[in-house]
Order: sequence, then structure tokens, then C-alpha cells
Amino acid sequence: MGTSAPQYKLDVIGTIRSREIKVDIDGADFVFDDNYRLRTVDDLEKFVKVNKHLPDVASAKEMKKNGADLGDLNSVLLQKIEELTLYMIKQNKKIIDLEKKMKSLGVVKK
Repeated sequence: MGTSAPQYKLDVIGTIRSREIKVDIDGADFVFDDNYRLRTVDDLEKFVKVNKHLPDVASAKEMKKNGADLGDLNSVLLQKIEELTLYMIKQNKKIIDLEKKMKSLGVVKK
């Protein structure tokens, strides 16, 4: 639609309006497997400083040039949300542990 030289089964030059779009994707529950290697925050920081984007996520330049596969992108974004959840859980455990230590040292009242 809107193109005389389509390159896909549905090639639209223009805006598409839809109430619902279904995309086949795999979930990212593998992040919660015991053998999943979650990057350290330091490694993540180094990667972001060098690459200017998150690991496993295409750069803005790549997305602008090639577009984005919605199924793949949603799956990767879900993976990043689940990784953030794991980081948050780790931080919460550290905070609780530090609070206990501070209470035992009398730094804060029980």
C-alpha cells in the first residue's frame, strides 16, 4: 500500500492503524534459570559506556537503518525487564543485610 515496489507481503508506506496486532514471540524466562549468567553491574556499565546501548539490543543507528522486528524487540525488552528485576532483588537483599548490620552495630535504632 502506498508503494509501487513492495518488498514484503504487506509493504505499507504510511501510517497503519490497528486495534490489535499479534506477534509470535518467545518469552525470556530463561533469565530466571539457575545457570543464567547475569552480567555484573560493573560489566553492564562498561558495555554501555563503550557501545552506547544495552547488550543484546540493537543500537539506535542500526534500528533507524534496518528497522526493528517487533517480535524480537519485544522479547529482548522483556529480557531486559526481567534482568532489571533480578538486579532489583539483589539490591534489596543487600539493603536488608546492611540494615541488619547497622542495627547490630547500634548505628540505627531497632
